[in-house]
Amino acid sequence: GYKLTARAKEGIYITENSGDIRVGQIFTPETLTLVSQDQILDADSDLYTDMKASVINLTAPNGIGLAPGASDNLTVEANKALDIQSQRNDNSTFTITSANGGAYLYVEGEKFVRLTDITVDDDLRIGMGTNAAVYATGSFTTGQDNITVWGGTGGVDLDMTGGLNTAGGQVAVISGGNTELDGAL
Repeated sequence: GYKLTARAKEGIYITENSGDIRVGQIFTPETLTLVSQDQILDADSDLYTDMKASVINLTAPNGIGLAPGASDNLTVEANKALDIQSQRNDNSTFTITSANGGAYLYVEGEKFVRLTDITVDDDLRIGMGTNAAVYATGSFTTGQDNITVWGGTGGVDLDMTGGLNTAGGQVAVISGGNTELDGAL
């Protein structure tokens, strides 16, 4: 399969008309918009940042990242997830929409992401490396499925100013270290 790698100063806007978008590394200080007719996946299944931008918009009807298997440990799950990072500023936005699938995301250690709005039909899972931070300023919505935020030995730092809506699903925070939850959960 192919791997999409891109860097641009003024922004990146890509629509795939027939299948998955397999992300290598995509970086821009401006807007990144990816639209897939199927899924948006980590092409390398690794723990390196797949995308970083000030404004990120991802739309894929059948999911973002690859769902973990029942026997996958957290390292394998992190490798399957889409590795994300925001530019560090208060104006960063990150929006995800998946009508039929879930979102499986990972934030590397010492990195930061500001998630603004996530609407998925399946599970939302966000993994965090050591000393990573997730700032959630909008709403997270799943279609009767679960929201899970997990961290390794560095713990979980989740700053939530929006809302969580699982329509009956569960919200779980799993941490191997200190856990800091702020805001309206």
